[in-house]
Amino acid sequence: MDTNPYIKFKNIYVIPTFHSRIEFAKLVRTAFFKVFPDLIAIELPSNVKEEILEAVERLPFLSLIGYADTLNPEKLNYIPIDPGDSIIESIRIGLEYNTPIEFIDLSVTEYLPSTVKLPDDYAINQIGLSEFHQKISEYFDKNYSKKK
Repeated sequence: MDTNPYIKFKNIYVIPTFHSRIEFAKLVRTAFFKVFPDLIAIELPSNVKEEILEAVERLPFLSLIGYADTLNPEKLNYIPIDPGDSIIESIRIGLEYNTPIEFIDLSVTEYLPSTVKLPDDYAINQIGLSEFHQKISEYFDKNYSKKK
């Protein structure tokens, strides 16, 4: 069993995650102390960086960031600042250890996450992240890939 808390590609360490799942937040912490990265890249848009950093610094108090949709300003998008989320843990640990943080995602119009059935992330403890990722990738390819 591969016990690395990340998937490595050249000099990039990736932790594929499900949002608001504590097992992935634990992987982030383990990976940070194993790798000590030069930079942490975050899957959030840069236009909300300051608000999110401020909300993370307020933890353990919970926050909900609301911001206007880029192309439809009457519509709000929301980002919960959940201490059990891997992205929030990445930001928190980066701030604590003075590691540069970059928000690299695009701000998209009318973002709606897909509704899919996600497996129990506790299985990572039994089979490791690489095997977990491989198994769920096969499942998603089979059940959720777009038909050509």
